[in-house]
Formats: sequence, C-alpha cells, structure tokens
Amino acid sequence: MKSFIYIPLIVFVLFFARCKKDYPISPTPNSFPLIGISDSKGNDLLNPDYPHAISRETIRIYYIRDGKPKLQFNNMGDYKYYYFTKHDSRHVIGIDADISEKETTTLVQWNEHDTDTIICSFKDKSRLTKVIYNNEEKWEDPSGRNEPYFTIIK
Repeated sequence: MKSFIYIPLIVFVLFFARCKKDYPISPTPNSFPLIGISDSKGNDLLNPDYPHAISRETIRIYYIRDGKPKLQFNNMGDYKYYYFTKHDSRHVIGIDADISEKETTTLVQWNEHDTDTIICSFKDKSRLTKVIYNNEEKWEDPSGRNEPYFTIIK
C-alpha cells in the first residue's frame, strides 16, 4: 500500500522538476502598448465621464501590410484590436499591435479627422521592445519585460 502512495508522488515531483520556465517575469508577451491621452489642461480624454472624451465607437485600427492599411476587425466577437483599462488611476487604451514582423506599423484612427502612427519593435515577434508614436520614441525596453506605457497630449 505504501508504494501505491509513493508512485503518484514521484510522478508529480518528476513532472514539475522537468518544467523549465524560460520567461523572466511573465508568460504573457507585452505586445499591447498602453496609451494615456490628455488634453493640454491634463484632462483624461479616455474617461467616458468626461464630456470631451474621445468617442470609443469611432476608433479604428489599421495594420500596414505590403505598404497598404488594412482595417482590423473580428467578426467572431467583440474583440476590436484595442481595449480600455486603468493604469495609475487614469484611463488608458491598449492597442493590439501587429506582431507579424520584428518591426510593424499600426495606424490608430481616433475619428475621421485624426489618425496617429505607432511603430513597434519586437523581440522574437512577441515581446515589445520599442514604441515610436508619430515619429517620436515614447517607450523602450530592450528586454521586453516591462509594461509599455506612455501618455500623449491631444
């Protein structure tokens, strides 16, 4: 009877002993730049309670593929290639960056008159290492371990 108890215990120990974690912090790649948006007075333009907030319904994401913008959408669900969350008590938008290459360009169309360009560089096509927003470097982490977050003024 004792050997019956030890066999599952040995299998359990051997299973976890062979598991190797090769990620330094988290298994989740950081491929979503988080962007806070303020006006010149410091108002949170992503706060839905703010009367002059950016309309969430007008936002469109385009990936540049073969030199042409391609609208990204998912007709299988609610996924819109962006999401809203909070970071340090401010509302932010997480942009689902194109991870098809080591450096990609994504267009964020806020409304029909305002479009911004995001160039993302990746380590191993999954871990974000640099974000250039409208030709200005906004965030960099060569390790790809830290959360890509920055704020812009509109």
